[in-house]
Amino acid sequence: MTKKLIIAAIILVAILAFTILIRKWIIAKKKRDLEQSGIDLGKIQGLSAGDAERIVSGLSKAELQKQKQIVDGTPVIELANAIHSAKSLYNDDEDLVYTTLGRLKSKASLAFLSDYFQKTYKISLIAYLQSFLSAEEQGIVNNILKKLK
Repeated sequence: MTKKLIIAAIILVAILAFTILIRKWIIAKKKRDLEQSGIDLGKIQGLSAGDAERIVSGLSKAELQKQKQIVDGTPVIELANAIHSAKSLYNDDEDLVYTTLGRLKSKASLAFLSDYFQKTYKISLIAYLQSFLSAEEQGIVNNILKKLK
């Protein structure tokens, strides 16, 4: 009985080690793809190392190309990151949300940003904003968005 448990434990450790190695290989490959695509996550204002790692580990080549998309003069990744970084434990930066959304010029731009935000952060843009903006602040956002054509 003890011999069987030891063998099972060894097999489990081997499977875990193999899984970790595969995961590291996948992340390294995605980092290479990211470098080849010309996107430098280190140069994106406010992007933490953890965010960069999560973004790299979860994106396909097609999604990496989508990051290069320009929305009204700004890369979509910068817009999404600005909104995501506005939420804080102590002091949210509502003005950053207003400024970022104010840079959008059309409903199509908002739709593209919303889609990108959902895929990147696994939460809808609306749900994310509602998670930290007061009703009054949400009203300001709505007024900004009403001006989009």
